[in-house]
Amino acid sequence: MLRSVLPLMRKQRSGVIININFVAGQIGFPCSSAFVSSQFAIQGLSESLRYELEPFGIAVSLIEPGIIRSSTFTNFIVMAQRAKRLSSPYSEMTRKITNDMGRMPELGSLPVEVASTILKALQSKPILPRYLVGNDAAILIETRKSMTDIEFENFVKGTIARV
Repeated sequence: MLRSVLPLMRKQRSGVIININFVAGQIGFPCSSAFVSSQFAIQGLSESLRYELEPFGIAVSLIEPGIIRSSTFTNFIVMAQRAKRLSSPYSEMTRKITNDMGRMPELGSLPVEVASTILKALQSKPILPRYLVGNDAAILIETRKSMTDIEFENFVKGTIARV
């Protein structure tokens, strides 16, 4: 997509790129390594593009929701099939995470909040590097910033992952 739109945006010296990147792009979680790593990659891409494209009048921003209240929420719990097998050393952890995550959508933000945040970003001057969506995302990021790495790891183990 970028290869298609960037030549025109550079030529007209304007444009906006909005990437949707779950808050998992800033924080690792157990049993979702593939999903989390893709989110970290989107964050790195967006932050780098911001520097590269600003001289051309092109803004880049991340919309970072936490949990979204949706019937497809569990599709975002990406786990290797082998980890789910009883013979896997990760089967118990995977079961616990899956059970805990299954209860989270009711606590999440509505999809319309993501849409509203995208509109807010597009109307902002200047467009900020990132916009968090949902109290859970804001609380999680603030909690991460207020703790050492080990403290946050223990927080995740004790409250989010219960591993």
